[in-house]
Amino acid sequence: MKQAVRMAVLLLVLAGCSGTNSKTANTAAGTGPTTSPPPSAAPTTTAPHPEGNPSPQRVGASFTFKTDETTLRMTVQRPMTCGIRGYSIPEDTATGEAAYKLSVPRGMRYCEADISVTNVGKRQVQLSLGGNLYDTQGRQFEYDTDATTAVGNADQVDDFGSNTIELRPTETKKTVVVFPIPIGAAPAYIELADDGVTETIDGVQLWARVNVAGADVTWVHPRGQ
Repeated sequence: MKQAVRMAVLLLVLAGCSGTNSKTANTAAGTGPTTSPPPSAAPTTTAPHPEGNPSPQRVGASFTFKTDETTLRMTVQRPMTCGIRGYSIPEDTATGEAAYKLSVPRGMRYCEADISVTNVGKRQVQLSLGGNLYDTQGRQFEYDTDATTAVGNADQVDDFGSNTIELRPTETKKTVVVFPIPIGAAPAYIELADDGVTETIDGVQLWARVNVAGADVTWVHPRGQ
């Protein structure tokens, strides 16, 4: 009788161990129950937030991109232009590329941020801006590289066949970043980030957030159209 009781206890212990191991294996394999993290209060960003630009900026006000070796003063010019259905790109006299029309993707409209950049550092630098736009619903939209490059070329603000600009000390130039957003959406803020040109020099990616108020936007076509 005592032997039968001991055998029953041993079987219960082994069954408990087996259940624990099975649950652990399922979780490790991704097949067991998981707990989702709580939703973030703010949209996730794709650019790092270095110490050089900790505070939100605003359209029309100057701010700096700064590292140990680079200091650039920038202004997102007011107003931004949104509701753009497309661009007429003139002939590129440098490359001989013919004129063409650049249409916005279906259901979208372009928002264009024109930016003034001054090199207030002591050495020549190159800068290529990109980034993300967030609308008033918290949705994130990555900049359009083709539109940014095409508009930059059309406005003769680049030196390298892209939206990359080169600045000597004290020199000021203009560049542009173009974002596609859905019809009816409105920008809340943009995150501007160097696309890697300055990063390869200083080892730090330059970043800044610029808030966009309703009065900071001119609509070529009204929202929703």
